[in-house]
Amino acid sequence: MPPNGTQVPLCAYHKIIHLDATGNFRVTEQCESPSAMQHKSWFILTPAMEYYYKQKNADYKVLPPFKAGCEFAETGKSDGDHYPQP
Repeated sequence: MPPNGTQVPLCAYHKIIHLDATGNFRVTEQCESPSAMQHKSWFILTPAMEYYYKQKNADYKVLPPFKAGCEFAETGKSDGDHYPQP
């Protein structure tokens, strides 16, 4: 890796999300065992940016909904900023 490569900031639009075993719904450690989760890096835009981006990029995937009964509890962090405990 080039010496300056370690000084590049992380992408603000890629977050780790946690999906159920099917990969169709987001989950948290309160409703799904971490060992049963899929952990994926996801490209996430604000709603306004998403609206315009989707018009030119048909392959953009919107953020999956939460699994029923597994809605994200507001803790001051976004769902991509915390990781399940092993």
